Amino acid sequence: MRVILGGCTYLSNTELDIPSGEPVTIAEARAHSHVDHTCDDALIGAQLTAAREYVEALIKGPLMQRTFRLRLDRFPTSGEILLPGWPVSEISGIQYVDHAGATQVLSSSVYDLDADSSVARVVLKRGQAWPGVYVQAATWAAQVQYVAGYATAADVPQSLKQAILLVFGHWYDNARETATAENLREAPHAVEALCKTFVRARWFA
Repeated sequence: MRVILGGCTYLSNTELDIPSGEPVTIAEARAHSHVDHTCDDALIGAQLTAAREYVEALIKGPLMQRTFRLRLDRFPTSGEILLPGWPVSEISGIQYVDHAGATQVLSSSVYDLDADSSVARVVLKRGQAWPGVYVQAATWAAQVQYVAGYATAADVPQSLKQAILLVFGHWYDNARETATAENLREAPHAVEALCKTFVRARWFA
């Protein structure tokens, strides 16, 4: 990741858990590819997960809700911390390393979540300031744990579900017929068109 913004370095954005489900069900995938048996359900399930990850890479954000941990080498000089995930529904907590080297929890009275911005943000409340931290090269001194992604499959936009189905169908149909390394890497051009309006601002790697 390693992006410098607001006088601090964004070191990493780590996914801490996995989604509890997928946006598209195996039954929906079977119907999409006209599969009338359950023999391939394990394969279909794996390909749906891979297709969801493919779409998430295109839109640069999570689909199904899960927890992330963003680490910085210090608090920013500005009053905001940008969050790579979107939509963000919750800040689980913010920790920092104080000047004595001890890990502390930042009180939620210090900050708010601005979830409505195109890039979700943690923002300081009026009259508040980030605490001082122990800064050491390439080592985190502040971290934000947050929840991002759509809460349920029903909340995921239909365009993104269709993109998943197109990717899945391309992989599944090619694997059944004349699969090559090249045609399994590619996906239909319509996938990018469906995802285009959901791409978040690209400030992070």
